[in-house]
Amino acid sequence: MCAGGLFLSAFFPYFPGAILLILGGTTLLLILLLKEPVLPAFFLAGSAAAGLCLLFPLHETLERSSPRHVDFCIDAQPALSKNGTWVEGSDHGNEALLPTRIRVFVPESRLPSVPLTRGDCLSGTATPLRSRSPALFLVPSPPSYIFTDSDLLTFTPGSSAIDHLLRRSAEMEQRLAQTLTALFPEDTAGLLSALVLSDTRFLPSKNQEDFRVAGVSHLLSVSGEHMTLLALFLGSAFLLLLRTMPLPLLRTLSVHLPLSRIVLASTLPFLGLYTLMIGSPPAAVRAFLGFSLVTLLNILFIDLSFEETLGLSTLIMLMAFPSLAHSLSFLLSLLALWSLVAVTRLPGGARKREGVKGLLLQSFTASLVIVFVTAPLLGFLFKTATPSGIVSNPLMVPLAGDILLPLGFTDLAMLLSGSLPFPLWVATNGLAHGVLGLAGGFAALPASEISLRPLRPVFVFVFYGAFVLFLVIPFRSMRPSLLFLALLFCVALATSSSRSPSLARALSTAETGALSYDPSVERQNIFHLFR
Repeated sequence: MCAGGLFLSAFFPYFPGAILLILGGTTLLLILLLKEPVLPAFFLAGSAAAGLCLLFPLHETLERSSPRHVDFCIDAQPALSKNGTWVEGSDHGNEALLPTRIRVFVPESRLPSVPLTRGDCLSGTATPLRSRSPALFLVPSPPSYIFTDSDLLTFTPGSSAIDHLLRRSAEMEQRLAQTLTALFPEDTAGLLSALVLSDTRFLPSKNQEDFRVAGVSHLLSVSGEHMTLLALFLGSAFLLLLRTMPLPLLRTLSVHLPLSRIVLASTLPFLGLYTLMIGSPPAAVRAFLGFSLVTLLNILFIDLSFEETLGLSTLIMLMAFPSLAHSLSFLLSLLALWSLVAVTRLPGGARKREGVKGLLLQSFTASLVIVFVTAPLLGFLFKTATPSGIVSNPLMVPLAGDILLPLGFTDLAMLLSGSLPFPLWVATNGLAHGVLGLAGGFAALPASEISLRPLRPVFVFVFYGAFVLFLVIPFRSMRPSLLFLALLFCVALATSSSRSPSLARALSTAETGALSYDPSVERQNIFHLFR
């Protein structure tokens, strides 16, 4: 409900009247169908109001098509690419009416000798890049610029203790990536660097395209799954260390100390250092925050269910970072987690399946539901559908995530402590080639990727609204709900509009601070949704 309220608030300037009707109608539906509707309704209305205060843009900003002088300090972790680094910050020396929040691409030839980190300052003349208009679900990104070879550039490194820590972590990540590149073949080193270090620069473009077409590109970015497996890896190593202790001492410790909770808490500092080392990508930071919450609750002897932990962590993240409601990676991660909750609500979904056959069936069901739930959003944004993802995910996620990823963590631990044993090198290299071969095979399947015409946004909105209600409202029978969602899914993918919607603000703020509302603009925006 909280995510839904913040998400709806992003569209309030375009549909003020319609959003109020949706909030009022949803609240009325919750009151009629729930025994205790106060809390969900409060989250829905309260988060929508908070979103209006925190995310509503006050004034229009102008972009310049000619070069401009920028003087800014990086306030977010840089994003690495094959040919350079993307940095983002607020321009302190901007001219009037120009946007202060900017993104700048620093080519590899202009990068300093040390890695760029948060806290570093850049000053010089930057050339604007053509910005792509955002899709309906996303907020406009800051204007983009580039430091070309002819532009002046001054680099001032950050001097605080946190800046030094971030720089040392980035240098360690670079050394490990270079070591992997020197030890393994190019494709294996690139896959390990992407899986373990969240750095796709060394993975050949052909392999990246295979993962994308096969529908398993989410494996190439560190996410909650990666952090969970790393926590299990560290916890297992800690338990093995405990086994080396004398048996009487181990028995004494197990009686007087909650070892399981201590093991969970002991992994937290290592997860934090790992998150810093890989550059603090947003998905890894969110996973670390969620794991920190679980650890804190575990230490306080507060045992919550998966649904309760997911809801509480989502609420805390959105309160701390409201802009996450408009982040595509956050929305996809949230939809994937919600899909796991939905699997438990299916007939027999909450029953634990035993044996290899049961685990494979449960993995395939979860993968099918995740693909089913995320397909309309991905199809709407990228105008493509990947049917091969239905088959590739149940096979490649366990192979790459449950086997190759722990092998990669073991490789890093061995490299940090010394050298890599040859049998471990052979196992890692062979399994990596198997994962790459599967990705290439699924990508080569006929109709593995289908191009779509622009989808009608109204059906996408209704689909996700119905899915959220499906999770919140305790229906007695799931079959009518599933049939309705399946119908919306088919309608959303089968129907197309003549073109992508072009929206104008129906509610705007003048320079004087006064609000102006034009109902005719909102009617035109609604017409675009159905066209």
